[in-house]
Amino acid sequence: MGREEKEQGKGRKERKMKREEKRQREGRKVGRGVKGQKTGKKMRREGTLAIRKSKKRKLKRRVEKERRTQVGEEGEEREEREESGFGRGRKE
Repeated sequence: MGREEKEQGKGRKERKMKREEKRQREGRKVGRGVKGQKTGKKMRREGTLAIRKSKKRKLKRRVEKERRTQVGEEGEEREEREESGFGRGRKE
């Protein structure tokens, strides 16, 4: 379709330049990509998703800590949390 073959030894920038030159020859506007969110693949490459997940984890930990100090019964809170299956994926 609109996808070009990946030429050996050429980076993304060179392919982009080639594509822009081609568009210019056809008389169309150059350098106007689709606005909006990045694709998941790009975000994974940049590590954005990983950062977001770690921030989320950090926030969750902070909220739990605050809630425990408010209640004042740390032992009971911990037992309740284990039964509910919270944080099954990671070890503490």
